Amino acid sequence: STPVGRYLVIAGSFQYRHNAENFAKRLRQMDYPHAESKIFDRGKYAVVVVDQFDDFEEARRLVERLKADGISDAYVQPRKTSTAQR
Repeated sequence: STPVGRYLVIAGSFQYRHNAENFAKRLRQMDYPHAESKIFDRGKYAVVVVDQFDDFEEARRLVERLKADGISDAYVQPRKTSTAQR
């Protein structure tokens, strides 16, 4: 199973999924191999998740790298949990 990080690094959000998919593809071509589009808020919008980490500092460093590559909207989003996991 894929590890699930507590912090998502998000590069952008889009009203239309195909725009998010195109952006994720562009990021993969820019050497961000884990970039993928995901649907948030029950389909209201599509976001591009570049990667996810359990360590906030790792996530923050990736945001800095994205910004250096011209992806100015990148940010860290703590994962929303529907049930507390202990």
